[in-house]
Amino acid sequence: ETIILIDGVPLSNPYHLGGFASIINPLLIESADFFAGAAPARYEPALSGVLDIKYVRGDVKKLKVVADVSMLTAKARVDIPLGLEGLSAVVSFRRSYFEAYFAVLKAFKLFGENVVAPDITEAFVRLSYRRGKHLTMATFTHASDGLNFIVKPGEQVIVNFAGNLAISNNAQIASLRHEIDLAGDSELSFTAAYLRDQNDFNVQGAIDLATAALRNDLVVRSDLKYVFSKANRFNAGVQYAWRDIRLTGTVADGRSIPPWAREPIVDSRRPVLNINPSLTRNLLSAYAEHTWRPIEALAIEGGLRGQYDVSNSLPSGSARLAAAVTLPTLTVLKLSGGYVLQPVQTPLAMDPVYGNPRLQAERAGSVIAAIEQPLPIEALVRIEGWAKFLSNLVVNPDTVQGVADREAAGLPVYVNGGDGFAYGIDAMLFGRTRQFAYNLGVGALRAERSNPLAATRITYPVQWEQQFSVGGG
Repeated sequence: ETIILIDGVPLSNPYHLGGFASIINPLLIESADFFAGAAPARYEPALSGVLDIKYVRGDVKKLKVVADVSMLTAKARVDIPLGLEGLSAVVSFRRSYFEAYFAVLKAFKLFGENVVAPDITEAFVRLSYRRGKHLTMATFTHASDGLNFIVKPGEQVIVNFAGNLAISNNAQIASLRHEIDLAGDSELSFTAAYLRDQNDFNVQGAIDLATAALRNDLVVRSDLKYVFSKANRFNAGVQYAWRDIRLTGTVADGRSIPPWAREPIVDSRRPVLNINPSLTRNLLSAYAEHTWRPIEALAIEGGLRGQYDVSNSLPSGSARLAAAVTLPTLTVLKLSGGYVLQPVQTPLAMDPVYGNPRLQAERAGSVIAAIEQPLPIEALVRIEGWAKFLSNLVVNPDTVQGVADREAAGLPVYVNGGDGFAYGIDAMLFGRTRQFAYNLGVGALRAERSNPLAATRITYPVQWEQQFSVGGG
């Protein structure tokens, strides 16, 4: 329900080792935009939000080397002029060194000798060529992680496991982008990108389970940013996305798992479905956005996106309207609202035999209000309240008997029958001194969803709800 992008490429799995770390390299970040709720129309529809990461452009003129070593990883970035006028490169590499920690753990018999330590590896290369008003960037990114947990029969260790556990994730992104500077701040860009993401999980021993997921994405888009005047800015674009998502290996019958539930790695003893479900989408979309400043202190932004899946004849899209006003005290008041229709991305739910290929897009409407106040101590306070209304959510029975009853009646197991409601408030403080930067954030929320196919409780809190949170640095 949340889309995370790096340089316009949507990631299906932006984390290493199931969430232990992200594949986003902080040494490369040039900007980051986060939208909780309805995002601007230039992004693909997302029920819960969008995080848009942009890496450095790479058109450098001086050699620069940056390195960073933490408790878990070492990373480096090198900016390299390549001798030809306008041609340069950015190269980055990040690698974990859990092997050193596991060597100590093995010495104390905490882990067996055959345990292969977790590893995280990332490599990034970007070639940039600038000539006049034209900038061309060719980029390749590799990210991988894995773990191999093997215990010899009879080996006496504290952390034991009866068998073998292997996890492996590999992702590659290749992209080509061309930008043309137009008059003023206007710009025309063309982007083509390909993503391949392979995730494998294998358990052998007391239970045997081998699952794998493969995702291939091809995105081609063109975007125009045109500045009419200081008071009027216009964005528009078209996009084609080919998306292929498939499950391979062992596919357990998860049709009786309650919607939105997450399970630990256990042997559920569910029957195995003799299928390899896949989902292919050919998405054509177009969007338009406009920002209007009738006066310096007031900005109004609106946008529409239309999207159509040619493969399944399913429409989707989004709409958003936002406004911000700056008071004489430099207080900024913000209000935004939007409506989103996001296509279903689950292969099993869309399977023609065990699922329902006629599932429509899930929907969410959201309203966000915020106030920001700069302080005279080089700090900023922001308070934000939000509410989200979900409908047309994909649901299924939460019991095996419920699945059997629907099959016997000739009804699909998955239907667009769920809804939900969530609301919350967040408060944040950001500041800096001559030597330090600091931040503090607190939040409170409530979220619940309803499944009319449930056998007992129809409305319940979502499993991942964190009602209160505090963070700082």
